[in-house]
Amino acid sequence: MQITGTVMDENGEPVIGATIQVKGSSSGVITDIDGHYTIVVPNENSILVVSFIGYESQEIKVNGRKGINVQLRENVQSLDEVTVVAYGVQKKATLTGAISSVGTDALLKSPSASVANSLAGQLPGVSSMQSSGQPGA
Repeated sequence: MQITGTVMDENGEPVIGATIQVKGSSSGVITDIDGHYTIVVPNENSILVVSFIGYESQEIKVNGRKGINVQLRENVQSLDEVTVVAYGVQKKATLTGAISSVGTDALLKSPSASVANSLAGQLPGVSSMQSSGQPGA
């Protein structure tokens, strides 16, 4: 049985990259740029679990429906417990190592056209070497 629908936030905006899974299985999909999804469920009594970082997860019974639209509610408290890192998301409690960040104002003040050169000297452990005087090299 195929289910289609849209995942929106409280303001009616599409949620891009929300996860829709069939409860109790490894079957799942993510929403596209318009918040749309299509998933195949094993039967009409399946339960969909819809989740996204910063929003409360919802469990929705299919009950034979072919189209299910979902509106997620924000969960600001859980968002404060998460840190986005270069390779995914980790809870602050399990994060090991140092985290450094550079604000956009510091990057805008840099005279360099290269982001790598702009970050050098701003963050510990980041070095950049320009091998020629050619712009962009």
